[in-house]
Amino acid sequence: MTHQEQIDEIMDNFDFAKVAFVMEATDWRWAEEGGMFVPNEATIRATARRLLNGLEGPKYGIAARGGFWAQVECGVLSLWFAVDHWDCC
Repeated sequence: MTHQEQIDEIMDNFDFAKVAFVMEATDWRWAEEGGMFVPNEATIRATARRLLNGLEGPKYGIAARGGFWAQVECGVLSLWFAVDHWDCC
């Protein structure tokens, strides 16, 4: 599957409405030049797409913003939205 096909599949199947709901319910704000704001679903989708597009080319990589984490590993794309995480080494 090509990079673009993977992005299309993620964009078609990821539950962006759920992310928008969580962000609205928790007053989760992003910073932009104009100040702080709770993003709407269209802004959330555009941000996710930018993160995924930014991973084109590398075999391994991670991009993150405002709770999103996009990853490419061995050419396979993944997208997460994390409300909480703990990792101990």
